[in-house]
Amino acid sequence: MHPDKKSLRMSMVIKRNAMSPVEVREKSASVRERLLSLEPVTESTCFLLYLPIKNEVDTWPLLQMLLQKGKEVFAPCCRPWQTGRMDFFRVQDRSELRPGFCGIPEPRPAKENIFRNHVSSVAIVPGVAFDELGYRLGFGQGFYDRYLSALSGPKPLLAGLAYEFQIVKGLPADPWDVPMHFVVTEERVVAGATEYSS
Repeated sequence: MHPDKKSLRMSMVIKRNAMSPVEVREKSASVRERLLSLEPVTESTCFLLYLPIKNEVDTWPLLQMLLQKGKEVFAPCCRPWQTGRMDFFRVQDRSELRPGFCGIPEPRPAKENIFRNHVSSVAIVPGVAFDELGYRLGFGQGFYDRYLSALSGPKPLLAGLAYEFQIVKGLPADPWDVPMHFVVTEERVVAGATEYSS
């Protein structure tokens, strides 16, 4: 168990930032391949997808692949007037994205394109670290925990993407933390504590 989230977050970010572009590319490709081999993922028609920064597992090829297959894809857009809050909006082409919060590419926040949770979907979630029960350590601003907790309707399948070194034995969990159904690394799929039912 890692009791100190702050020091763990710092050490993980340093380690991830030290990865070479080749390492990021190769390991990300393995993570994506493993993710797309999972039946609940391939069967889904709707995806909530993070866009990577700071050597996170690269989801750009995944975005392109999902769009080519005719899937509905939504990306996060932070609310500038509300700290730690975000919404997901539909992306139909990479050219629609513009730099937003912390320089992260974001879709245009058009009301008609907002994600409304009415179908089974897959949420592809980033993290600084994950534990073997699927709990995640983010950057500490609570965007994903707030969003996922407040989401009404059928809960998405929650898939964390990470490099193997980001998996730790245990993380201190707060009551509002939302665990992943599974976490995919370049080496394995880590099943979370919560079972998924579509």
